[in-house]
Amino acid sequence: MLQKCFLLSTVFLLYISLSSLAVGTFEEVYTDVFVPQCMTCHSDDWGNSMETVRQTLIDELPSNNSLIAKRHQLVFEGDPYRSTLFRYINNGLAPDIESLPIEDKDGTHSSIQLSDYHKELIRQWILYGAPDSQEEVVDHELIQEFYNGNGVYGVPHDQIPEKPAPSEGFQIHYGPFFLPPWEGIDQPNVEFYSKYYTYLDEDTEIHRLDAQLGSSHHLILYRFNSESTADRLREGLRPNAYHNDVSYVTGYQNSYDLRLPEGTAFTWQKNSILDINGHSINYSQTAVLATDMYVNVYTQKKGTAKQEMFSDLIPNVGIYIPNDGQEHIFESEFTYGVPTTLHVWGVSSHTHKYGTDFDVWLRNPDGSKGEHIFDGSKYNGIPTCEEIGYDFQHPPVRYFNPFLPVKISDGIIQRAKYVNNGPESVRWGETSNDEMMITGVFYTLSTSGITPNPASQCFADEITSTAGEIIANPTLQAHISPNPFSEQTTLSLTSPETDELTIEIYNLQGQLVKNLGQISVNAQSNQQISIDAEGLNTGMYFYHIRGSEGGSVFVGKMMVD
Repeated sequence: MLQKCFLLSTVFLLYISLSSLAVGTFEEVYTDVFVPQCMTCHSDDWGNSMETVRQTLIDELPSNNSLIAKRHQLVFEGDPYRSTLFRYINNGLAPDIESLPIEDKDGTHSSIQLSDYHKELIRQWILYGAPDSQEEVVDHELIQEFYNGNGVYGVPHDQIPEKPAPSEGFQIHYGPFFLPPWEGIDQPNVEFYSKYYTYLDEDTEIHRLDAQLGSSHHLILYRFNSESTADRLREGLRPNAYHNDVSYVTGYQNSYDLRLPEGTAFTWQKNSILDINGHSINYSQTAVLATDMYVNVYTQKKGTAKQEMFSDLIPNVGIYIPNDGQEHIFESEFTYGVPTTLHVWGVSSHTHKYGTDFDVWLRNPDGSKGEHIFDGSKYNGIPTCEEIGYDFQHPPVRYFNPFLPVKISDGIIQRAKYVNNGPESVRWGETSNDEMMITGVFYTLSTSGITPNPASQCFADEITSTAGEIIANPTLQAHISPNPFSEQTTLSLTSPETDELTIEIYNLQGQLVKNLGQISVNAQSNQQISIDAEGLNTGMYFYHIRGSEGGSVFVGKMMVD
């Protein structure tokens, strides 16, 4: 018991040597939590310097062999979910932590009653790299407001995705990050960067990456090309991006289950280290947001796939957009002087907030534009599909079946348009206040042994099949017609059970734009609700149907044309 008590008592000493004029995140934990809760147990352990105590915690192994086997540490800088300290005091704050009785045999730590607010301060201190200074790494008042009842979760606890079985993969839990209420369209994105250690024990294939982003509108996964490169960057959350000596894996603009075509997989080397970049926005005008991001990584033995899937980014860094409110167009080409043919599975685009359109063409041998293969303002990026308007936060991804052959000695041509109404001119840069121009591609070097996924469709074709609907409760039947619509459409509902349903319309940014109120449904009725386009711009929307218990039972797409 004394050995376990020492784990918590040593945290007190982190701030013994701090100046009385400074207030750090853990000073509050020390004063309000550890002294009153644990002094009786640990008073004999006090007396070391702050740095000595920190060295006792940071990167040190727990005494429990089962935790050592899982690569846990007493405090794992940047990862509270691999930190024994946080796991001991978690007690339900992070419901995805599955603590085993062997981790705290006599219940010494699980019996400690801490407020969620103070548990969160410990978690945030670890997320930010467990600094050994007086640094205040989080907004204490913001977290206090959240746990006083004025807060929402980006991913509600009952919607946290189930982890893959250990034989099938692993789950990355990134966050939570606390954001103040929405203050208007010019509110900046909050960006987070951090390393993640996969601890793969051999070279491994990745065939699926299922991401739940909560309120995040952007999550990018990179993989460091060498461990030495990763070692040069600080542990925990950091303020700056690092795109040198890394390989692009994939990017998400919304929650999405990326299932690679059968017969293909990414290859990650043994002990690969990921670099994670998340952007978040709080769309609530009143509540503090705690947003987590989860990625389920599904693995298989190397050699299972017939073809390796590659992903790459094609940038144009030579952009400059003056803040004159005028349209500026940039066009660049990418070619490589070898006769290799890439078999392209997917194409997407990326700009920041001043982007207004993005197009990609195949390049002819004479340098002219060939086939128009991507249009960021059209549904699913297909140039012949419905106009949905360019949304830089949620650009479409176009998937091809069969894969699109691209001779890289001919290459592609990309074009982006921008209008800068901001306070200053911008160039290419890493932050959301700079600008970017990037074409993203997934490709293989051969199609032998591959069974392609279905190709992207236009909305009119997609919505006539079940592919256009997300059904959480298959007993409820919902259908909207006409779809697309320009002025008015009708939502028809039938259900074998009586229920009170709430119907809401959201835009792609996750903002509620219409609340159609409540309606009763039962087996004897076919309810019809009119939806008008007043106040809705041209583009894609989601209609959420929520049951009396509050959860979404049906989510569908609708388009205003």
